[in-house]
Amino acid sequence: MYQLFYGELPPAPSALAVIMAGGSGTRFWPLSAKEKPKQFLNLSVTGKSLIQDTVERLSGLIQPHEVLVVTGEAWVSQVQQHLPQAAILAEPQGRNTAPCLGLAAIKILNAVGDVPMLCVAADNLVQGAEKLRELYARALQLAQAEDVLITIGIKPTYPETGYGYIYCGQAGRQRQPGTPLQVSSFKEKPDLETAKQYLASGDYFWNAGMLIVRPTVLLKAIEQYLPDLFEGLTKIDQALDNALVVKTIFENLPAVSIDIGVLEKAENVVMFAGDNFKWSDIGSWKSWADLMLENATNYSNAAERTVFVNSKNCALYVAEMEKAEQKKIIGVVGLENVVIVDTPRGLLVCHQDLSQEVKKIIRES
Repeated sequence: MYQLFYGELPPAPSALAVIMAGGSGTRFWPLSAKEKPKQFLNLSVTGKSLIQDTVERLSGLIQPHEVLVVTGEAWVSQVQQHLPQAAILAEPQGRNTAPCLGLAAIKILNAVGDVPMLCVAADNLVQGAEKLRELYARALQLAQAEDVLITIGIKPTYPETGYGYIYCGQAGRQRQPGTPLQVSSFKEKPDLETAKQYLASGDYFWNAGMLIVRPTVLLKAIEQYLPDLFEGLTKIDQALDNALVVKTIFENLPAVSIDIGVLEKAENVVMFAGDNFKWSDIGSWKSWADLMLENATNYSNAAERTVFVNSKNCALYVAEMEKAEQKKIIGVVGLENVVIVDTPRGLLVCHQDLSQEVKKIIRES
């Protein structure tokens, strides 16, 4: 039988983390699978899964028991395994980020009151997390004090075409560290030439999909800009104790992202600029390789069993089961810009520039 909520929220938190963990991770075949999407994979150098890293980087601001994970019904047990102290909201169906965060806002408002929500994705990597925590702390203070929607923009380091952008006008270029900026507009994923212009101007920031806001402020914005969604959320609010009723209502909510549905329209959106840390949404094996190769000619997470010969900019990932066996040597000869992933499920050899094509293997196999 469907269950909406697992665990419990603390009685009087100063803030709660809302971890969005509903992705499918098809671009990380053969390591990921429908039953084990990206957020549960160990793709960092810490030895922990991405969702565990996400919670750990909040240390000092948010305690492990002050976390609410919103995930698919099929992945509840994995969340419990990776984050045993977290509470869980089980979405009966993925309806994008606006319904996801709206449901979380209703649950938090009913359970603990109008405390700031720090909403982040479960499957990003950050280097320099202490700098990000400083911004989170400022954002949480602002969210508590004012009726604003707060996001974190990442200073671009190259002309990325796979991210949306946030524009803050010339104020973005003239910013003082740690000072919130009024957001002028959000930009969709650009073509390469436009991305180069964004990078050169210094006025644009990558949209990392982070949101810091109180539940009442978020729900008011949804009411204004997404009235159909708000109507459904109101019905859910009245039926929180009946999981099957919530399931029926939720499955019929409009599927829309919080960015497109609310943030692009609202006038009370501000941004803190992330200048002093590195962030990636790890959207493909290439983005994973870029981070791993940042300070190395080649990379292997099983370095003691890997030999690179006349190879450059190659990244190798060996699954934990294969690492434990300690049986075979992996040799890489005469290759450049290649990702190799060795798992019991399958073997991937892929040029980094074509790593977005990996999902086609699932469809064709």
